[in-house]
Amino acid sequence: MGPYHHHPTTKADLAVGAVVGGIMLTGAVVSAARSEPTPDVESEPPAPVVVLPHPGEFDRAAAKAALRAVQYKDCGQGGSATVVLVFRSSGVVERAGVVGAHWHEAVSQCVVSRFQLTRVPPFTAERHAVSWKIHLPLALEVAPEQDQDQEEEPQPAAPEPVGM
Repeated sequence: MGPYHHHPTTKADLAVGAVVGGIMLTGAVVSAARSEPTPDVESEPPAPVVVLPHPGEFDRAAAKAALRAVQYKDCGQGGSATVVLVFRSSGVVERAGVVGAHWHEAVSQCVVSRFQLTRVPPFTAERHAVSWKIHLPLALEVAPEQDQDQEEEPQPAAPEPVGM
């Protein structure tokens, strides 16, 4: 058998004069590829497509809502101060602190621990700093009798955004 040996022809073989790829073949036999039946494969449903919103600018309204929701009034007494927060682009607090407070360190630590849990939507900048005014009730002095001319203690003020 030489290099031009031909296997027995089948119905899938084409005879002389076949056109393959736009070229006329003469004097040759071309075998067509046989397709074997594919086994039944249980097809899996496609994975769900999850569309994540692209972070944009720092969302001030969302930050205000998140800061208003922080429960800190039970941390103690002491008056007004400012909580300073630095958010990472992921929306988590990187650093938090209290400035202008005239209360015990334990009260400041409690306030900071509550505000560190604040989350905002992700944003494009690397970081964003926010200042937030808070007020803790002042310690009430208990006197045997209070004069009616004495001023009332200030009422706790609602948190107000500063520098947002």
